[in-house]
This record gives sequence, C-alpha cells and structure tokens, in this order.
Amino acid sequence: AIDLDIPRTMPTFNFFHGPTCNMDAESSKVGCLPSSEVDLGHGKLQFSAQGSAMRRILFIYGVLNAGVGYVQGMNEILAVIYYVVSINAAPETESRDVEA
Repeated sequence: AIDLDIPRTMPTFNFFHGPTCNMDAESSKVGCLPSSEVDLGHGKLQFSAQGSAMRRILFIYGVLNAGVGYVQGMNEILAVIYYVVSINAAPETESRDVEA
C-alpha cells in the first residue's frame, strides 16, 4: 500500500516528484538522497529522492507501530511534515527552488 500511495502524494507539487540527485556530484548537499526503484512483480515503480525517504519513514513507522501499521492517507500527513522539515533544514535553498 505504501508503494502505491507514495506516487500519489501531492501529484502537482514538484518537491515530491522532481528530478533526483546525482549522488556522485551532489552527495554533500543537504537533503540529497538516492532515488529508488521497486519491483512489484507486475511492473517497477521509481521514486524520487523525497519519495524514497517518505517510503522508508512510513515503512519504519508501520513496523514500530504494528497495532496501527500503515493506513492510507498517512503519506499526505507525512508529506506536509517532511516538506516543512526539509525546507527548514536547508537554509541555503533559494526561493526559486521552492513551490508554495
């Protein structure tokens, strides 16, 4: 369910679906994470760097909180929190790189 919901997270917001980092050239940048690809058996999904991070966060939350697990819609709640934390963690980000 997580793998299906991450690509649906704020589809018109480029922060979550923009280009991924080149880890060789940009690995020292704040928030630069590798993209990932997941094989679902009937096709592969590729996640942006932000999508990969959100996927890991939601998976770990589901494992650590087995009574609740992952519930559809948690990706939308996490998206807001992740965006605010990411933007505040990278003060050198230029305003042209941020959409509101």
